[in-house]
Amino acid sequence: MNQVFLSPVKESVLVNLDLLPSLCLGKTFRIHSKQEGFPDLEKIQIAIFGIEEGRNSENNSGCGDNLHFIRTKLYELYPGKWTTQIADIGDVLKG
Repeated sequence: MNQVFLSPVKESVLVNLDLLPSLCLGKTFRIHSKQEGFPDLEKIQIAIFGIEEGRNSENNSGCGDNLHFIRTKLYELYPGKWTTQIADIGDVLKG
């Protein structure tokens, strides 16, 4: 996978993740961070990423901004009865 176009998850999201209970969904993700680098995707079944893009988005100005708010809420959720391996590979950079 070409990682050149991906930026790591923001540190503010990771700091919030440390404060969450151990059973939260975010605690099970493999996360692209500055400290840990890009995650190994060998056994990953789902990879999520944000897109920092909003050009020509009608009636949706700024839709590529503030992806960290979405991540924060996603990480707070609790998993269901599944064993799916998930990775958050960061954000696709504008351009």
